[in-house]
Amino acid sequence: MSTKLQEPLPCFYFTPEYAQIHKLDSYQKIHSECAQISFFLDGERAVSMPKSPIGGFFIENAQKSDFLDFLNKTENALQHMGVRKLEVVQAPHFYPGAVSPTILELIGFQQRVAEITHYIPLEGKLEDRLHSMEKRKLDKPASFTCQVESEEALLEVHQFISRCRQEQGLEINISYEMLQKMVETFPERYVLFTARKDSQLIAAVVMTIPIEAVAYYFLPATHPDHKSESPMVRLIHHIYQYFQERKFHYIDLGISSINGTPQESLIRFKENMGGIRTERVTLWKQLD
Repeated sequence: MSTKLQEPLPCFYFTPEYAQIHKLDSYQKIHSECAQISFFLDGERAVSMPKSPIGGFFIENAQKSDFLDFLNKTENALQHMGVRKLEVVQAPHFYPGAVSPTILELIGFQQRVAEITHYIPLEGKLEDRLHSMEKRKLDKPASFTCQVESEEALLEVHQFISRCRQEQGLEINISYEMLQKMVETFPERYVLFTARKDSQLIAAVVMTIPIEAVAYYFLPATHPDHKSESPMVRLIHHIYQYFQERKFHYIDLGISSINGTPQESLIRFKENMGGIRTERVTLWKQLD
C-alpha cells in the first residue's frame, strides 16, 4: 500500500439513514481525514456492514502508515466499547478506496470466507466481451423493449421480482416497504430497468449506485415463461449503455452463491455476459 488510492465519495450503505431504515440501532462510524469504517455492534462483535453487500475499510489519499494509525485508533475505540472481534465484508478491489484484503491479512486479519463475485468494466462495447452464444441472442430481433422506469413502477417491479423468486423456491431479500423507504431516502441511488412485451413485464433489474462510478446489479429477475427469449441479455446491454453514457467505470454483478454455495449456472451466465471473476472477502480479527 505504498501508492495512494483514489478518493471515494460517501457510500450510502454507510450512512446513519441507511442504518436507521434497516433498524441497525447500534450503528457506529469511525473516520479520520484519510480513512473510514462503519459497523454495527452485536454484543462483543462489530460487523461492517450487515444488510449491505459491502463494508470494511475505505481510504482516501492514504499511505500505509496513515492506515495503520487509523486501524490502531479503530481497534482502541472498539475495545473501549467492549468489542472483542471485528468482522468486515470488504468491498472488492474495483471499488475506489477499498482496502485490499491482502493488506488486512498482513496486519492480523484472518479470512473467514471468499465468495465468487463478478464485475464488468464499462470500457468499449459490451458486444466485444460477450460469449458467442450471448452475442447471438443479442443479435436476434427482439419482441420486447427495454427502458428505465419511474419510481411509480416500483411496486409493480417489486411484485414481479418477488413472484419470479418464488418460482425458483427463493424469497426476495427486501420487503416492498423497505425498498420504498430506501428509494424515497436515496432517490438518486436507485434506477429501475425493465423489459416489457406488450406492456407486460418479462424482466426487471433494480440497480443501485453505492459509490461514484460503480453501479450494483441488486435485484434482477426474468419471468420463467420468457426465459427462452433471453430478455436479461438485452436488458444488461441496455444497463451497460446507460451507465457507460454517464461515465461510470464498473457494473458490480454481485456474488453468485446462496449461503456460501456457488451457483454454477449464475456464474456461467455472468461470465458469458462479460463478467470478470473476482472475490468478495469476509475477514475477522480478534481484538484482545
